[in-house]
Amino acid sequence: MGKKKETDLKRRIFNSLGKLEKSVKEIAKRAELSAPTASKYLLILEAEGKAVRNEERPPYVLWSVKK
Repeated sequence: MGKKKETDLKRRIFNSLGKLEKSVKEIAKRAELSAPTASKYLLILEAEGKAVRNEERPPYVLWSVKK
């Protein structure tokens, strides 16, 4: 995957996060991506310090923008 496409995917996911907690499924739906793709890029955004994992309520993990 090209760098431009990867940057676009990260931007779409970041813009879908918002300040309220959301599940991967909600984020994927808003970003118009598959849940596995959204999950992968959420982990990348977390590593970059842009997203935060708020709570784990099996089977869901809730995410939001890092404050």
